[in-house]
Amino acid sequence: MSEIISPPQTEAEMQQQLQQMQAQNQQYQQLIAGLQAETQKLYQEKNGKVVDNQFMLQKAKLDNDTKVLIAEIETKAQSLSERQQMYLEVWKEVHGAAHDAATQAVDHSHEADQSQQAIQAQQQAAQQESQNGNGAQG
Repeated sequence: MSEIISPPQTEAEMQQQLQQMQAQNQQYQQLIAGLQAETQKLYQEKNGKVVDNQFMLQKAKLDNDTKVLIAEIETKAQSLSERQQMYLEVWKEVHGAAHDAATQAVDHSHEADQSQQAIQAQQQAAQQESQNGNGAQG
């Protein structure tokens, strides 16, 4: 009765079915790798835009601060020592902000590298599992 419902498969049929499943598995692995690469690309583009926006905001703030300081210098009759002190303070502010911006850029780059390494490790682990699974079946 069971042979009528589900006839026994020949070894050639089982081998063919195994090959089809392996081919399908390979296609899925390629699809996964492509999707992971696209996701990483989009993630990096998004982070790049965030960094660009942060720098534009900091530049705008520095430009505004500079304009305010220029206006203050022009409208006040200050002694040489007061001007020197203001120059020193402005110089410290501008260079401090530039240092902070550079530090943020380095930190962001480090985080992006860490993310890339994590994705590569995941891809390698998936390939290892796929290869181990294929090796155990063969």
